[in-house]
Amino acid sequence: MFDFLRRLFSPSASVSPARQDNFDYESLELPFQTQIVHGSQALEMRDHGDSAESKSVVMGTGEEVSLIVDLLSEFDGSTRKILDDAERFNIDQWISNRLQGEDCSRPNDGEWPGHKVPPIEMGLHLELISGRPKEKVIVGTIPVSNSWEIPAVLRYGDWNDCPSPHIHVALHKRWNRDYGSEIIGISGDVIQCSVTRRPSTEDEAMQLAMEQFVYCTDNVFQGYLTLRPYAAALMNSDYWYFWWD
Repeated sequence: MFDFLRRLFSPSASVSPARQDNFDYESLELPFQTQIVHGSQALEMRDHGDSAESKSVVMGTGEEVSLIVDLLSEFDGSTRKILDDAERFNIDQWISNRLQGEDCSRPNDGEWPGHKVPPIEMGLHLELISGRPKEKVIVGTIPVSNSWEIPAVLRYGDWNDCPSPHIHVALHKRWNRDYGSEIIGISGDVIQCSVTRRPSTEDEAMQLAMEQFVYCTDNVFQGYLTLRPYAAALMNSDYWYFWWD
């Protein structure tokens, strides 16, 4: 998905220079520990940052993280309430209601690709246009035991088509159970996950693709266009990418 977006925005991405980052990082106020590193070091820093009491995430540039600062300042509610709401949340009913809603444009299934679909990449540490490591990337250490709790701490969601925080929590908890997914990247409009268990059959991949379409419609409508190519990508990927405009 990240590679698709890169090609979409710049056919000559491989020769584009990295963008200079002049953001005032000292202006960011976050209620958890952060480190600023070069994009080339971000994944290694994240991989060694987890503990029993905290999870490490790549958060992108200061400009991208400033959107999360805004969410934290505007949301009226506690982490505990979000987690409780997620525990009571009926995921399957929500998916069904969304697909039957008047505002939902259900994607066509499309054709199963006759070739191996390129895997989804981890990309928050890279420039979208050039594909080169960003000059500065924030790596956050979030005080949670499970990565699916991170959207609750960040009060993540509730703008445009991005789901409410408790919905993020509920879905990522399910995907952690079923696919070993972990949130390893989160910025103002992107969540990225690592996955240890890919869907093993086309039917399973199609079901997961539909769940993820309802969760993030742009993954299909602004990426793979139809459902089967997206499902094929999920069968060939160790990362997931979600983006809300």
